[in-house]
Amino acid sequence: RCVVVNLPVDSSNLSSLVLTATSSLGFVRLLRVLLLCLLIIQERYNYILWYVWFELMLPAQLKKIKPDIFLSTDGYLSLKSKVAQVIVMHDLAFEHFPDHVATSAKKFYQYYSPRYAAKAKRIATVSDFTKQDIVQRYHISAEKIDVVYNGSNETFRPVSAEEKQSVKLKYT
Repeated sequence: RCVVVNLPVDSSNLSSLVLTATSSLGFVRLLRVLLLCLLIIQERYNYILWYVWFELMLPAQLKKIKPDIFLSTDGYLSLKSKVAQVIVMHDLAFEHFPDHVATSAKKFYQYYSPRYAAKAKRIATVSDFTKQDIVQRYHISAEKIDVVYNGSNETFRPVSAEEKQSVKLKYT
C-alpha cells in the first residue's frame, strides 16, 4: 500500500513536502510525527538544514562528480569543498534591513556570507551598488567581482503602436 503525505512546508509560499511511504498505518503515523518535527526545524532552524546540505552533502557530491567549477546562483557555497566555486550574490539586503529577515536566517547569512565571498573564486552580482557593498562590507577585492546585469528572454520586446491599440480595444 502506498501513502502520500503532502504537507505545506511554509505558509508564506506554495512549497510542499511530499513523502511516499509503503508500510503499515503505524509507520505512517510515525512518519507524520517525524515530518512535523522536520517542518518545525525547517521553519525555525533553516540554517541547520542549509549547513547540512552545503557543508556535508554537497561536498560529497562534488567530490564524486569532480566538476571543474561549481556555480551557485543562490548565494551559498560549500566552505569544505575544494572545487573552484563561483557565487552569485544578488544583494546584501539582510545587512541593510535585518528586521526584515528571520533571526535564524539573518545570523546564518551574516556569519556565512562574508566567508562565502572570501572562498569564491569569482563573485557575480547584479549591480554596481552590490559590488561596492561587498567590497566595503566584506573587504573583497573589486577585481574578484563581476557585475552581470539581470536579463530577459528575447521574447520580451517593445510593443508596436498597433499591438498597444489592439490590447486597449480588447480590454477596455
